[in-house]
Amino acid sequence: MTIRDAVRLLDSRGAPARRKSSIYRTAEVADFSFSSLRLIPVRRCDRPDCGAEFVVTHPQKRFCSSRCQRIAERRRYRHRHTAEARCRRCGATFKRTTTTERLQVYCTTKCQYEARAAEYPKRADILAGMARARAARRENA
Repeated sequence: MTIRDAVRLLDSRGAPARRKSSIYRTAEVADFSFSSLRLIPVRRCDRPDCGAEFVVTHPQKRFCSSRCQRIAERRRYRHRHTAEARCRRCGATFKRTTTTERLQVYCTTKCQYEARAAEYPKRADILAGMARARAARRENA
């Protein structure tokens, strides 16, 4: 929040109620706004990639908006639920989430495709399906 926004916020909360000429009233409002401006605590958002300034309306307020708060919350959750694993194919170390029962076992999709391509010709169920297909082709021919 900029200083101009803070002044608008103060003005919306109310200025001195006495009625005088417009020149004196403007001076009183300006004096009231700038003297009270020092009393309004302003902080920077705790989310590192935001850093916006905001007026503190509650002592524990750390984020400029609920959106920033939810983004930071999700990042903390992902950080807590991440583990290191070793790729089945190449042995490289990678990070994976632990929030699901189906854990990631390959570091990249390329590793996954190559491992499965090497594995398929050796699997019994694949070999049985290929034998059925050959038998069906011979019967039809």
